[in-house]
Amino acid sequence: MSNFYKHWFKGAEKAIEEMDEKGRDIFFSECGKACSESYTKQMYIDEYNSSENLDDFIQKLSQKFKDMKVARIDENTVEIKYLSCLCDLYVDGYISNPQLCLCSKKSLLYNWEAVLGEGRAKAEMTHSILSGDEYCRFVVKIRKE
Repeated sequence: MSNFYKHWFKGAEKAIEEMDEKGRDIFFSECGKACSESYTKQMYIDEYNSSENLDDFIQKLSQKFKDMKVARIDENTVEIKYLSCLCDLYVDGYISNPQLCLCSKKSLLYNWEAVLGEGRAKAEMTHSILSGDEYCRFVVKIRKE
């Protein structure tokens, strides 16, 4: 990592710490959307379009990424676990602040809304590797039409 990026991202990390909840929500909504658009959204769409049903889609998602496990909790609830942090900003050493996981939550939400429709999914983060947990865990609630 170049010296410039090291300093720039330290400044960004400090700004994230200083933001209020509304500011972080706005910031990470846009970052999560950009992350989703960069790769995962299209992958979700492709896998969903080639699936017979939600259970088939969930199985395909689990197979697509080696460090991601997806399981259905009940008819309207899906659990997503990341066994390692997959965020390039963390993996490449740019940001280690646990607030960064809000970006993953937002990205995940955009991915699910891309296949189910806007407003039909809600994402919640329950565990985070950057917060010291063994894995990241998200719960996606699906709203029926």
